Amino acid sequence: IVQTVAAAEADGKPFDLKVRLRRQNDGEVRTVRFKGEAERNVRGDVIAIFGVIRDITDEETARQRVEESEARFRLLAESATDVILHVDQDDCIQFVSPSVRRYGYAPEDMVGRRGAEFVHPDDLAMILERVGRIAGGQNVDQEADRAYRVLKADGDYAWMEGKTAVIRDQAGQQVGLISHLRDVTERRVNSEALTNSEARYRLLADNSTDVIACYGQDAILTFLSPAVTALLGYEMGELLGKPISAFMHPDDLKASMRACRALLDPDSGISTVQFEYRAVHKNGSEVWLEAHPRAIRDPDSGAFIEFQDVVRDVSARKQLEADLLAARDAAEDAAAVKAEFMANMSHEIRTPLTAILGFTALIAARSDLPEDVAHLVHRTSGASQALLGIVNDILDFSKLEAGQMSISVKPTSALETLSDALGLFEPLAAAKGLKLVFEGAEGVPSRLSLDPDRVRQVLLNLIGNAVKFTDAGTITLSTAYDLASQRLRVSVRDTGAGMDAEQQSRLFQRFSQVDGSSTRRHGGTGLGLAICRGLVAAMGGVIELTSVVGQGSVFTLDIPAQACAPPEANGAISAPEGISGLRVLLADDNPLNRELAKSILTPFGVEVTDVADGAEALDMARAQPFDVILLDLWMPRMDGPQAALRIRAEPGPNQDVTILAFSADYDVERFGEQGQRGFDGLVRKPIEVEHLLQALADAVACEPPARDEPTSAVG
Repeated sequence: IVQTVAAAEADGKPFDLKVRLRRQNDGEVRTVRFKGEAERNVRGDVIAIFGVIRDITDEETARQRVEESEARFRLLAESATDVILHVDQDDCIQFVSPSVRRYGYAPEDMVGRRGAEFVHPDDLAMILERVGRIAGGQNVDQEADRAYRVLKADGDYAWMEGKTAVIRDQAGQQVGLISHLRDVTERRVNSEALTNSEARYRLLADNSTDVIACYGQDAILTFLSPAVTALLGYEMGELLGKPISAFMHPDDLKASMRACRALLDPDSGISTVQFEYRAVHKNGSEVWLEAHPRAIRDPDSGAFIEFQDVVRDVSARKQLEADLLAARDAAEDAAAVKAEFMANMSHEIRTPLTAILGFTALIAARSDLPEDVAHLVHRTSGASQALLGIVNDILDFSKLEAGQMSISVKPTSALETLSDALGLFEPLAAAKGLKLVFEGAEGVPSRLSLDPDRVRQVLLNLIGNAVKFTDAGTITLSTAYDLASQRLRVSVRDTGAGMDAEQQSRLFQRFSQVDGSSTRRHGGTGLGLAICRGLVAAMGGVIELTSVVGQGSVFTLDIPAQACAPPEANGAISAPEGISGLRVLLADDNPLNRELAKSILTPFGVEVTDVADGAEALDMARAQPFDVILLDLWMPRMDGPQAALRIRAEPGPNQDVTILAFSADYDVERFGEQGQRGFDGLVRKPIEVEHLLQALADAVACEPPARDEPTSAVG
């Protein structure tokens, strides 16, 4: 306002403004028209502004409503998807709505053209016939198929569904037609697709080997595919309208219905379930079926309509599962028999070996033996050790198969372990004229974390094989250490005959030898390399072979071995503190083992009382106190675990004394938790003097564990 008035003052022209004013009494905003001009004096100076103000609020409101209405109708006309078409009596287009642009036409370009130009030739006769009936006063809007094709500007056709009205003049004569055309192309395409889909699915249902079935909550069958005849022997008509209980085994009916009812809850989030049941064939036989029912619901209301089920014959699979279960049970029974056999063989073989090795060691320790006798004793000891090696191979392989092989990692002098293993074969290598070489010692840390016994066991096998199969040349033991990955790499290289690819493929397999013929030069169980591979894998490493015929073979093992500080030095155990004066009760059914144990312990001041079985041990434990009790696991009348539990259970002088298992059995764990509960530790056979003495010293140096919970000391 200020700018307009200022301009009027400057140029002397009248002004005409439309402004909004707020009424003082009620605050309502009103629109007014303000016309005026500036009044000037004789000098031309503006001395006043005068004019007329007129309230035009109602006029403005009416004008805005008209503009809004026009805008709305213009928007509807321009954005409507339906096409409005006006043709005269001669089929000349007089008007077409702007929505025709979506088909590539401008409305003004269509005016003056005949409507028949845009109708598909195959549909024109139908259109003319319908228009004729409409002109005759018939109502054709309710006819089922009122769609026809209309040409688009790009040459394609759109399906239209039209509703036509006749325009008449005052005399009632027809002067034109108004058609309201709706695009039904998508609906038409979908309808055709649905028809084709139904035909395809009908074809699938008729030819599927699975049975497709439909039924309601009452389980009444409303549809069955023809496959039901091949599956159950019934014709479709024999089962339609009947409940599924007509062929379902009665013992499976409740569980099947319960599974289907879970689909009726729309809030469960479950759309389909799967279950198996037995069906009764028309001939009376049983058929195992697998059902996959799905609940079909109304897409709008979510109301349940029916179950649609796909059923297949799984009788062959059920039979296979039964056969597999039977095979598994048979395998488990066989494994149990094998474990029992291995345990018995362990006990039966190790028991005499314990006596042989123990007594030959005692004899060999004598200084008054003639040279020829000492030689024979040495031969006997060597043969016994070889037999023990075979037994150990068999037992170790059994433990590897069962995944029970334990690895005991401790700080170890790797070079000392390797050197000792190589040194054991010096006499045998010298007898064959072979040279033993040790390489790579300078790069290996003084102490590594590894299991020296398992490493030694692998090396003894590899070096022994190298010596056995090499007739001339050198056996080289080389080692290297990778500080970055902290892995130890050890190789055994020989200059033997080597192996071809076929021979190499048989290695590392149980009971397999390079020369498996009856005339082979070298014996063995064929388990050594298989055990080596299992032991190396248990230590987290790998073992590899490279061999060339005529040049020799190289076996390489690579194992993790973290460098570590050396352990505190321990002096050799000759007579551990606290051994002298101990009272030991020894129960073993083998008199040689009892005699051997007494021969070992008596010189150290240990008082040994020996009995032949667990029952005698129980009686002796009731009669007098002991410091340590040694119980063989396998004994007649009462075995070691039973005797240990009885001693623990009965009040007496030895209820809380240390009880050690004394056995050649490597599978103490199979006696179960109750069997292990009575023992505080294990002394294995064949007897190692230092181990036996140290076990007794440790037993009396500490209090026995509490008996509230099962102890896991055994094994």
